[in-house]
Amino acid sequence: MKHGVGKLALASAITLTFGLAACSNGTSTDQEPGAQGNSDEPITLTMWAWASNIDKRVDAWNSTHPEVQVELTDPGGGAATVAKLLAAAKAGNAPDLAQSEYGNLASMVSGGVASDITEEFGEYADKYTSAVRQLVTFNDTVYGVPQDLGPTMMFYRADLFEEYGIDVPKTWDEFAQTAEQLHAEHPDVHLGNFDPKDDTVLLTMTQQAGGSWWAVDGSTWSVDIDSDEGREVTSYWEDLVDSGAISAMPGGTPGWIKAMDNGTILTTISGVWAPGVLAGMLDESVGHWASARTPQWIPGDQRVGYSGGSATIVTNDSDHPQAAAKFALWLNASDEGATGLAEIAKFPAATAGQEALDEPPALMPEDEDFYDLARDVASDTLPVVYGPNTSYAWTAYGDAFGKAITDGTPWLEALAEMDKDVTENLQKAGYEVADQT
Repeated sequence: MKHGVGKLALASAITLTFGLAACSNGTSTDQEPGAQGNSDEPITLTMWAWASNIDKRVDAWNSTHPEVQVELTDPGGGAATVAKLLAAAKAGNAPDLAQSEYGNLASMVSGGVASDITEEFGEYADKYTSAVRQLVTFNDTVYGVPQDLGPTMMFYRADLFEEYGIDVPKTWDEFAQTAEQLHAEHPDVHLGNFDPKDDTVLLTMTQQAGGSWWAVDGSTWSVDIDSDEGREVTSYWEDLVDSGAISAMPGGTPGWIKAMDNGTILTTISGVWAPGVLAGMLDESVGHWASARTPQWIPGDQRVGYSGGSATIVTNDSDHPQAAAKFALWLNASDEGATGLAEIAKFPAATAGQEALDEPPALMPEDEDFYDLARDVASDTLPVVYGPNTSYAWTAYGDAFGKAITDGTPWLEALAEMDKDVTENLQKAGYEVADQT
């Protein structure tokens, strides 16, 4: 799922020599969508995607492209879908197209699932910022069409900030000071929450501080979760949780939803997509939320990490890679497609789609500047290096930190354990891993 500055640019940093098939399928005979030699039969493309309402965009394509029809299957998303895609590719029966979170794209490339669409993508490259293009580019080769983005923002209870006289914190120092003071004055209220099952805050704050959980040099990977930056972020949150200033509930649970709705928790750090999800969860507090930039380590910085987002890949098993690429580009990169994504409540990766967003989310209908801020935040999002075992890392995080919080053991031990587990998992999977002793 889920999670250095410009120096970590993915396109220039990664030279992937995985030793597995990761190039375009060269067996297709279709030159353009609808052309299969002398056959007049339409092409049928299969696609796996779980994005909400994406079926509406597939229907829009199918209604105007009778020569290329797309059949959509929802595989459910998450780590299970990654495993399904890798297994299907190994068996030679992966779908023509698939949704892949950016964090899992390296797995799709190394597992021989994603094909090279560099040539087809070239015409649409300027529809995206450089940082977004880097998310799908490995060693100057493009393996996916960016669909949506999850730049991280802070969402807060504007009504209760006003009631308690709280200024929106611009730095993490200000956030900690405010959290301690608020909790001292109102013991049942917490400025924020640390999720022991979701690594978003830990990962994005580490990125802001200049760290990266993964790096790659040629074909050699390294894992640096237990970095100086990672330890700084971990200790920051441990201190706040230990003092009681911050709660530590798993997000999305009934208790967390209740606390968000009744004003026991006043903020959440998440992707730009979060208001849409929260509006469906919350009841009493809808209309009382507002958005702000995520606090920074250094005053004046504008570093923004990712929380989610995905691309559409064309698989190496597709018999019609050109037709599949044309659909993927229409869906995500064309002005028509990107605007259509905005219409189904996505935050499009293509700038044309972002510009089409103006009406604030239902969670915060009076936050009229929401999408102006979201566009600014998106433009400041950091390039990120994700490793080929991100799904394992998310699980390792939940195991290590969940146990530390439950047992009251030092969080830095959990961070070191996670680093060790993720490194060993890469080694067991056959990747070349740098010696970090």
